[in-house]
Amino acid sequence: MFVQFGRLVLVLTLASSCLIFSEGAAAQDPPINVSLRSQWDGFAGSYADIWAEGNFVYIGRFGSAGVEIINITNPDSVFSVGPYLLPAADAGASAQDVKVANGLLFVALEGTNNAGIHIADVRDPTNPVPLVDVDILGFNQIHNVFYDQGFLYFSDSSTPRIGIVDLRTFDPDNPPASNITTAKWILNNVGSVFVHDITVQNGRLYAAAWDSGLWVYAVDQVATTMPVKLGSVGGNNTHSCWPTADGKFVVTAEERGGGGITVYEVTDTGTNVTMTFRDSVELTSTGQAFSVHNPIVVGNRVYCSWYQAGLQVFDIDPATGLLSFFGSFDTSPLANNGGFAGNWGVYPLLGPDRICLSDLSGGLFVTALQTDFSPPLPDPMQWAPGGEPAAISSSAMTMTAALATDAQNSVEYCIMGVSGPGVGSQCWQATRTFTDTGLVANTTYSYDVRARDTAIPPNETLPSSPALSGTTFIESPTTFFFGPVGATSIGLTGFNPSGAFTNLTVGSSGLFFEMTPPGGVNANVWVQSQFVNVTGLTPGTQYTVRVKARNQFGVETPFTFTQVISTTGGCTLVGDVNQDGLIDGADIDGYLRAKLGQPPSIGEEPLCADFGNGGDLALDTAAFVNALLLN
Repeated sequence: MFVQFGRLVLVLTLASSCLIFSEGAAAQDPPINVSLRSQWDGFAGSYADIWAEGNFVYIGRFGSAGVEIINITNPDSVFSVGPYLLPAADAGASAQDVKVANGLLFVALEGTNNAGIHIADVRDPTNPVPLVDVDILGFNQIHNVFYDQGFLYFSDSSTPRIGIVDLRTFDPDNPPASNITTAKWILNNVGSVFVHDITVQNGRLYAAAWDSGLWVYAVDQVATTMPVKLGSVGGNNTHSCWPTADGKFVVTAEERGGGGITVYEVTDTGTNVTMTFRDSVELTSTGQAFSVHNPIVVGNRVYCSWYQAGLQVFDIDPATGLLSFFGSFDTSPLANNGGFAGNWGVYPLLGPDRICLSDLSGGLFVTALQTDFSPPLPDPMQWAPGGEPAAISSSAMTMTAALATDAQNSVEYCIMGVSGPGVGSQCWQATRTFTDTGLVANTTYSYDVRARDTAIPPNETLPSSPALSGTTFIESPTTFFFGPVGATSIGLTGFNPSGAFTNLTVGSSGLFFEMTPPGGVNANVWVQSQFVNVTGLTPGTQYTVRVKARNQFGVETPFTFTQVISTTGGCTLVGDVNQDGLIDGADIDGYLRAKLGQPPSIGEEPLCADFGNGGDLALDTAAFVNALLLN
């Protein structure tokens, strides 16, 4: 047995035509392999079963004598063309089942004792025309109808009988003047309680006979021969049924608390049918739904309306009959409440791109099966050329994903921050570029990128590998400060508005104090300190200074503006060694001490003994003597 975990579907109990409505806590599941295209809910009451022909959907009104007609030419934008309200004679009916074929609308008139089935002309769905009722004696609580090859099949929800009316010569342009009251055939004793639903395919009538299970009749000669029972299989509250296209399997739905679907393999000799159990599904793991309601099989795929669990889709293995889960779409926010709520009907015969659902309170849902199970390309995902993570400031990184492509769906991107303090991410957006802001300066950040399509659920690529890194810029120095300043040294401190320079001792990080003219120690070299003391400078000399910084990988900031500073000391009057403002004999002893390399006396400035002759003693002495004579 196949059991879908994580979701329970259980049934509604139908006691004759007494149905229980109730509401429960919210429990709406996310869709799996099914997406919503559009919804329409324009009726204030409750909805019942659903059918379609061409570009129009028909939904019966539960407890009301009307049918909603909705144009789904564009499944993404559906609209009502107006309800069809049944004639006054049928005003007491509950239009719980509808079928449409060859431009004819058949409405089961449960809830009225007047007639059993109403027929209307919907060749122009925007202008339905009432034609006639089918009123067969004893069939006044019709719950379900089925039309096949010109014959109308119907069951009364209180008796074990099936009626068949021949409509092969029915002309909607010249309908009968009075109700149709004669059946072609009436099948009696179809089970022991009542027949709930009927499906006719390929010359076989499948009757859901409630507590008598599934009964199969030959109707390939129905025009001339009373249908013949070929076989049956037991069941519990067998509510509805549908065979596979080749007739190899048949699926039944049991409408009861905890009821699900069952697959039987059919052996049909032409005169006898046996049905062998192959698999079943009961969504019993969470208690979130009451029961399955109606299945329809297309090929070997089973589409089930499952009350509070919504659409449930399974595949039948054509060799073994085993079921495998394909997808789901929950139309209702209600949890299992032991009652009758959520998805009533399903109509998948228009194609997998427009599966129509009727919800008791939500109206029409147009959904589509996912057919895309491959992630976008490239997979693994990549960065755009030149789009790898890169710094654009001391607090921001930018990066761009490669353009990913998907054959069926649009693409979303996720750029995921992998490492770094305060790293950010930007996930599942259409944009390929991400700028991560508010980051720490001079710090390495790593990122990867992945993509997914917009299928439901989405198909996601592997992330780019390895994660790529970039390093933010270091803070840009905006100025610098001097101090202390001496005759042969100047202290320099770089400054930025945030204070310190982040990770200044990491890697190639540093500050560069450029001094012109060049000279001294710690100037014109990279240093990993915010403060440097430049030594070995010339006293009394003017220097032009500016500073820049670089991060740990050598990415440099611009230089600051320049500032001018001079060392202290120096000589203001060459020859005035004793600094008294005069060049006279009092300077001779100091001059000699300076030239002999002896320590100066207090107040003496040895630089005033240098007359700019490159240290030539004779020339300096001659210049000193000349200065004495002139003064």
